[in-house]
Amino acid sequence: MADIGTGASLTFGTSSASFDLLSINPTNHSRPVVDTTHLGTTTARTNTPVDLIDTGGLECEILFDQTNTSVPVSLLGAVQETITLEFPKTNTASTNGLRWAASGCVTDMGYAIPLEDRMTQSMTVRFSGTITRTAES
Repeated sequence: MADIGTGASLTFGTSSASFDLLSINPTNHSRPVVDTTHLGTTTARTNTPVDLIDTGGLECEILFDQTNTSVPVSLLGAVQETITLEFPKTNTASTNGLRWAASGCVTDMGYAIPLEDRMTQSMTVRFSGTITRTAES
């Protein structure tokens, strides 16, 4: 059975920015590698993994509302703050869904202004450091 995204939310701890979310797409967590290839290497390149994991971020689509003063454009110049992604509850008896919380900031934003359709904004959030995961409760 697949879970449904309805009910997911994104909270900005310091700025208290609010907007109508259409989608939240977490980017991949990754473990970069360092190229260790040298002039004596034969056959194929070599590498070694680094110790630190890149926790990625979020790509979000929101409804464009030019009257909203807390729209993401104001977040581009903001300092890092705690950003919490709450997944939808999977159990009706739960109070909260699974939560990811991390320090982060908005790094990119764009707009879509189509003919005869709703205007949207795209927003990229970049995490810094470890993501704290709290189980559904």
